[in-house]
Amino acid sequence: MLKFYHNFYSPYSRSVWIAIQAKKIGVELIGHPKTNLKQKKYNYEPTIVDDGFEIVGSLAILDYLEARYPHPTLLPQEAQTLAKVRMVETICLDRLLPAIAPLFERFMGWADSNSHLEQSEQQILSTLTQLENLLQNNTYFGGYDITLADVVAGTAVPLLPNLGIELDEFPKLKAWSLRLMKWSSWIATQPHWQRERKTPSVETLARPTHQIRRFKSNSALDLPAIEQAFAVNFQYKVHFTKNLFAADNPLLASVIASEQQAPQKAIAVVDEGLLTHYPSLLTQIENYARQWSDRFRLQSEPIVVLAGEAAKNDPKIVEQIHSAIEQGGICRHSYVLALGGGAVLDMVGYAAATAHRGIRLIRIPTTVLAQNDSGVGVKNSINAFGKKNFFGTFAPPYAVLNDVQFLTTLDDRDWRSGIAEAIKVALIKDAAFFSSIAKSVKKIANRDLNRMSQVVYRCAQLHLEHIATSGDAFEAGSSRPLDFGHWAAHRLEYLTDYRLRHGEAVAIGIALDCTYSYLLGLLPYSQWQQIINTLTGLGFDLYVPELHWKEKPLSLFEGIEEFREHLGGELTLMLLPEIGRGMEIHQVDLPLYEKAIALLKELAYSHKLANAS
Repeated sequence: MLKFYHNFYSPYSRSVWIAIQAKKIGVELIGHPKTNLKQKKYNYEPTIVDDGFEIVGSLAILDYLEARYPHPTLLPQEAQTLAKVRMVETICLDRLLPAIAPLFERFMGWADSNSHLEQSEQQILSTLTQLENLLQNNTYFGGYDITLADVVAGTAVPLLPNLGIELDEFPKLKAWSLRLMKWSSWIATQPHWQRERKTPSVETLARPTHQIRRFKSNSALDLPAIEQAFAVNFQYKVHFTKNLFAADNPLLASVIASEQQAPQKAIAVVDEGLLTHYPSLLTQIENYARQWSDRFRLQSEPIVVLAGEAAKNDPKIVEQIHSAIEQGGICRHSYVLALGGGAVLDMVGYAAATAHRGIRLIRIPTTVLAQNDSGVGVKNSINAFGKKNFFGTFAPPYAVLNDVQFLTTLDDRDWRSGIAEAIKVALIKDAAFFSSIAKSVKKIANRDLNRMSQVVYRCAQLHLEHIATSGDAFEAGSSRPLDFGHWAAHRLEYLTDYRLRHGEAVAIGIALDCTYSYLLGLLPYSQWQQIINTLTGLGFDLYVPELHWKEKPLSLFEGIEEFREHLGGELTLMLLPEIGRGMEIHQVDLPLYEKAIALLKELAYSHKLANAS
C-alpha cells in the first residue's frame, strides 16, 4: 500500500492528499515527526513510498501519481488546456506558496518579526496577476472535473482572504477561487485526515488581531507600486520549398516584400560548410537579389562565417555581423538572412536580435536538425565561459524557409543527427509519430529524402505547437519539456570538445534518460528496448567513454547543476513513463544514473560484437 508522509499544516501535503483522494488510491497516512520548528512544518515537502520507490516533493509526486495511476486522470486531454494546467501547477507550488509562507507564519503566531512581509505580499500580488492572465479566456481548468491545477491552486488561493489579501482586483481568479474552496474544504471532511488533526484548519481560524497592511512602505512618499501586464502576439511562418535561390522561385522575395512596397535592405550570412557542396552558392544569392531587386537589395557581399559550434565560440564573428549591419544602414525594418546549420543560425540570430534591439531575421536552415528543431524555434545564442548558450535572446524569426535540396548533400553523420531531435519530441509528445519513425528506420538510414521530409515536417509542427501552447514560450519557468535528454547532451558536447555533433549527443542523452526511466520503474522494458533499437538502427552510438568520467570538474554529473543553473530555478528533468508522454522530476538518484551508464556501455559492447560477427 502507498505510504504518505504528510503534515496537515502544509499546503504541499494537502495538494498531494487531494490528488490521492481523487484517484481513489489506498493509502497509509503517516504524520510528519514532531518538531519545534513549526515554520518548517508549513514548508514540509511531502513524501510517498510506493512499490519501493520514494518520491519527495509535491510536483514530483503529482506527476508520479498521474503516471502510475492513470485512471481517473487529473490531466485534461486538450493540449492548450493541459499547458495552462501545467503552468498553474508550477506557479502555485513554486511561486505562490513560498510567498505566502511568511504571512502564514505571522498569522499562526509562529514568527514575531514583520520583516519581509511587504516583499512577500508584493510577490503574491505579482503572482496573482500571472494567474489572472491565464484565466483571460474564461478557461476554468478541467470544466466540472478536478484537475491538477485545481489540486495545487485549491491549497493556496483559499488561504489568501485570511491573510488580508483580497481578490477583488482579480475578478476571474475570484470566480475560480469559489470552485477551489470546494476542494480545500474537502480535506476537512476526510476521516483519515481528520484523525491527524489536533487544531482547527487554517480556513476556520479567526482572523488575528494584527492586520497585515497592503503595500506598507518605509519610504517617505508611501506610494503604492505601479503594476502593468500586457501581451505581445508573435506570428511567423515556416515554409517548405526546393531550390530556394532558383531565379523562378519567388518565395524569398515574396516573404520580404509581404509588408512593404519599396525594396528593402538586407545582408546575408552564410555557413562556410555549405560552400564545399555548393561552390556557386554566393553567386546564386547575389544573382537572385539582382533578379528580384524590386523587392530587396543586398547591402554587401554575403558574409561567410565558420561552420558548426566554432561559429558560437568566437565573439568576433558577432562583431563582424554587427559591423556589417552598421555599415550597410540596416535598420529594424531591414532583413538579416541566415543560411546554415543550427549553430550558425543560433549565432546570427543572436547578432540580429542584439542590433537595434532586433532586426528581422529570416532563417534558411540547411541541416535536418536545424530544419526540424533549432531553426524553427525562438531561441538564439552563443557560447561563453566554457558553457553552451551562455549569452542568448528569445526573439522569434520573421520567417523560416526550409529548402529540402540542402539535405541531399549532408554527410551521413549530419543526416542522422537531426533525427535525434525528432525522436525526442515524438517520445514526449506523439507516440504515433515515434512509431512511424521506428517503422521507417531502414528508409531513413538509407537516405530516403521523401521520408525524411515527412519527419522534418511533423517534428517542426510539434515544436511550433509546443511554443504556441506551453504557456511559457520564453522559458520564464523551470519546465523544459523540449530539453529531454539535453542535460547530458550539452555536457557531452563540452567533454568531447565538440567531437560529438549536437544530435549525436542528444541521442546519447535520450538513451541515458530512457534507461534511467526504465531502471526507476517508470518505463516498461518493451518500450525501452524499442527506443534503444530505434536509435541504434539509425546508426547512433549510445556510449562514449566520457559518460564514465567522474572526477570534477570533468564529471558528466556536473552537467546536472549546469542545467539547473541554465533553467534559472528548480532542477527540472524530463523522464519517460511511456512513449508519447513525458514526466518532470526535480530530484535524481546519481547511483541509479551510474547503473544506467553501465547498462548503455554493456549494450554498446554487445552491439559491437553483433556487428563484428
